Order: sequence, then C-alpha cells, then structure tokens
Amino acid sequence: MNYNKKSVEDIDVNGKKVLVRCDFNVPLDGDVITDPKRIVEALPTIKYLLAHNAKVILCSHLGRPKGEFNMKYSLAPVAAKLSELLGKNVTLAKDVIGEDAKAKAAALKEGEVLLLENVRFHKEEEKNDPDFAKELASMAEIYVNDAFGTAHRAHASTEGVSHYLPAVCGYLIEKEIRIMGGALSDPKRPFVAILGGAKVSDKIGVITNLLEKADTIIVGGGMAYTFFKALGNNIGTSLCESDKLDLALDLLKKAEEKGVNFLIPVDNEIARAYDKDAIHMTIYSDSIPAGWMGLDIGPVTRELFSKSIIGAGTVVWNGPMGVSEWPSFAAGTEAVAQAVADSGAVSIIGGGDSAAAVEHSFLIPVTLYGGSTTPEMCSRLLTPPPCACSELYGDALPPGLDFERLDGHDMAQAAFRTRDGVWFTADAVVSAADLQKHRISFVYSQEQHRESLARLSGFSGKLFIPAHDVPCEDIAPLVHENLAAMNEVAADIEQMCGTPQTIDDLIAKCLEKYHIRLYLMQYLLVGQTVRSYVTWLLKTGRIEPVYEGTRLLFRRIQ
Repeated sequence: MNYNKKSVEDIDVNGKKVLVRCDFNVPLDGDVITDPKRIVEALPTIKYLLAHNAKVILCSHLGRPKGEFNMKYSLAPVAAKLSELLGKNVTLAKDVIGEDAKAKAAALKEGEVLLLENVRFHKEEEKNDPDFAKELASMAEIYVNDAFGTAHRAHASTEGVSHYLPAVCGYLIEKEIRIMGGALSDPKRPFVAILGGAKVSDKIGVITNLLEKADTIIVGGGMAYTFFKALGNNIGTSLCESDKLDLALDLLKKAEEKGVNFLIPVDNEIARAYDKDAIHMTIYSDSIPAGWMGLDIGPVTRELFSKSIIGAGTVVWNGPMGVSEWPSFAAGTEAVAQAVADSGAVSIIGGGDSAAAVEHSFLIPVTLYGGSTTPEMCSRLLTPPPCACSELYGDALPPGLDFERLDGHDMAQAAFRTRDGVWFTADAVVSAADLQKHRISFVYSQEQHRESLARLSGFSGKLFIPAHDVPCEDIAPLVHENLAAMNEVAADIEQMCGTPQTIDDLIAKCLEKYHIRLYLMQYLLVGQTVRSYVTWLLKTGRIEPVYEGTRLLFRRIQ
C-alpha cells in the first residue's frame, strides 16, 4: 500500500491564503492551557508557511460546545499561546465564517496569522455540511490538513473543505502517516491490537481489518460487555449494544478461524451506579449480578492483558479499558499503559485517553508521584484512590456514630461524630504549636486537603478533638491557621520557582529553609508534600513546567 501523500512542500504557497486545519483541542484549567503539546506539534507546518510568505488562516475545534457559541470553549487561550511560541501576533477572529472572520481573512498580509474561532460552534461542522465547508473554503486558496488527532473524522473542516480547495497534508500528518504506514504494512510481530471505548459499532471496521493482520486482539472498556452478553453471560446494567450480539459472536468465530488470540476480560471492577464514588468490587465476568455495572477490567485481566502485550513487536491501541478519568476505575487503563510502555514495541496510540495514559506512564514515576492531579495527569499514581471500605462505614458503624471523609492529609481519612455531638477529626488539622515547629506539614494531596478543611470548618458539634491539639468547641479558627500555614508554604515554593527548579531542587530548598534534618523517612515525607504543592501550584496557574533536554523543571508564571 502506498502511503505517500502530497505535503505542504509539494504546492506553491507564496503569497497565497492557506487554510490550515490544526488540532488545538488542548486541556484547559479555566483559561490556562495545562499542556500545549498539540500547539507545539503544529508549529513546523505553520513556520514553513510563514517562511514561504503565505497568509495563514488556522482553524480547529476545542472541546464539545455542541454546535453553539460557548465562550468556555473559545480558542482565545490558543491564540495567546501561539503568539508566544511564534514570537508574533496571532489574530483571533470573533467567529468562524461570519463577517469578522471574512473581513480579517481578506485583510491578511503575507507572513501574518489568523486563527478562526472554534469550528464546533457551528453544528454544521460535525455534520460535514457542504455549505458550511464551502463558506470556510471561500476564505482561502489552499487547504492544509495537519490535524492528525481528528483527521479520521469526516467533518466540514477536515473532509468537506478538501472538495473546494487544493488539499495537501502538513508535517505532522506526513510524519504520522510515514510511521504508521511502515508499522502496519509490515508489522514487527507479534502484532497486538488493543481496543477499548464504549461501543462495538464504533470499532466494527477496525476489528474486521485487524483480524487479517493482528496476532492478538484485546478488547476492554464498555464494548467488552456486548461480547459477554453474546456469550450468554449476565452483565447486570453494564453497557451493551443488544443489536450487535450476533456481530460479536461472528467476530469471535472469525478470530478463532484465523488463529487470532482474541482476549476479553475475565474479571471486572463493578459498581452499583455510574458514579466516581460508587461502592465497587471485583468479580468474574460471568458473575456480574443484577443492578451492577462493569466500569473497569479486574486485576486478573490486567495481568492477562499485560502479559500479552509484553514482548510484542507492534502495538496498536485505541480506547481506555474503563472509566479512566475516575481514579477508582483507572487501574485497567494504567496497567495497559505501563505494559505498552515496557514492551519496547513500535506503538501507535489513538484516542486521547489511551494516548495520555501511555505518556503519563513515563512521566509520573520521575516527576510528581504522590501529588494531587493536574487535569492532564489524572492518575492513581498522583491521586490517592478512595478507600474502598469507607463507603461501607454507614452499615458497619454502631447506631449514632457518623463519619465524614476528610481525605488529603493521607489517602483515606475520616472524622467521626458520636451521638452526643463530639467530633474526632484525626489528622485533618494540627496545632498552632506544631505548625510553628514543623512549618511544612505532611499533605498527600493539596487539593483534597483544602476541600476537606473547607468542609470541616462548617461542621457543627458540641466538641472537636483533633489528634494533634487540645479539644475545642469551635474548629474553624484552627482550620484557618492550617490553611494560612499551607498558603505560606505554597508562596515560598512559588518564590523558589523564580528560576526553573527540578522537584529535587525544591525538596532540597524546603529542607534547608525549614531547618529539617535529612534522613530517609523525612526525605520521603517532605518530598511527597512538596510534590503535592507543585501539582497544586500547576493547577492554579502559579507555576508552569519547562523542559531542558530530558529534565522537567518548574517556573513561576510572571
């Protein structure tokens, strides 16, 4: 199969208006871009066009605004970041195909860059409406598709526009086609394909094609339960496409005929409700009870899948193994990610969840282990998993004894209240004397701890008994002292990042500043606490990551 496609270098762009479809669907925390990777990946194509005197018009989607103008999904942060990275102003149009966009496109000069607003502000984009595509194309003379992450979707800005303009690919797509084309045309074996996500119907063509190529096909995620049902198993309230049961059986039969090792989960993490904090347990796939639903693969399956991946020559992965954005149901995706990372295989990862999982499996162990999550690093290695038994306290506790979760200081902490109104608050707060003595108190997750303190200050009761202070009738003043101390440490660490610092740099500076004698346990405790501050400062937009070769450093945002 010939994978050669015309690239941006194969067409004369000098003095021409060039419409470039990029993938600027970056993660945001408010209006702060937490990971600019997709913007950075588009730079080679944009810089080439500018160097060859093109008039550059960029377009992209961001999030899922559902076909309506919603400024939560505005590309304004992208325009700002692009301006910074390019060292020149990137103008943002107020609309996509409206008067403002067309006026600014018409006035564009050679070497200038215009970014249109989010194309998904129009429902016609995802419908691949030809009139919308034609309007978009009318502003340019050449079309360049460099949106690798969305190139597979037949939308107006990815497929529709190509009917009205000469079309070529950008450097990013060219690179990915070259890599994938080589890997898939003659894959190094064993060739392992991993498929997750919700629906079998979304992957029918993929599975059918892979049956001709792959040595092993692994199926997880919501789509696995359609296969369970087809095999006659009870699946409770798990996701299932009832109209695809015959298809699922047919795919299993074809795999057997072709000698393809077709793996589906043998055990699952199940819950009573589709909720991140739902009571959950592990159970074999043929025993899911009524009223329960599968939300992740179980530990036996994680080991089975991992063993099938280790030693692979080529791995293709698309879709998570469970509801990976929730810590309680992320272990399956994380295990597969680690196995892919450890396999040494040529790996082609598609889909945001699975791609992010693999990327983070490299990053987490050397950087932020033990801290609270930033949006792009949602992992159980960063966020403590909820205590599995804590949800059962209500049934296990004697009558009149209540509890409240107060996570953050450690992985699973709770306060208990007796029937006469006495609260035992454990390690949620420490005394003023301890705050002065130790200055930097152990915190596993800044975000969770701050949330717990906010709730604790609102508790009502006759008496509060902290583990590290004298009993008191009002806990709020002590909560405020703890928060003030935490804010002081956060400000200190932010100040330390005036020049870029590694995690170990910051740990060393904190040990010195707070006069802490170094020994192994102290290093581990302080280190984990510093990491929790770093990830919180990242999330709140006070510091940012910078990269020096293979080193990750953190810098205060001026």
